[in-house]
Amino acid sequence: MLQMKDERTESALCIGVIVALLWGIGMMVRGFSLGPLAISWEEWFLQLMGGVASALILPWLLVRGSDWVSHRLETARQR
Repeated sequence: MLQMKDERTESALCIGVIVALLWGIGMMVRGFSLGPLAISWEEWFLQLMGGVASALILPWLLVRGSDWVSHRLETARQR
């Protein structure tokens, strides 16, 4: 579907999707366990979206960051 050639990027995105789903389920359970009016809908929604966004972005950034560091180390060794 996305036609990625890099397996590590695809794996990082898969892990991010799984973490985002778990975060969403956790936020749903937290919202129901707190009771009515304990948390505003806006606060709950911001926490949900922030968690989902970070769960999708952080694994990808870790893969890209490690690729960048390994590339820099490889070029330093060649000099």
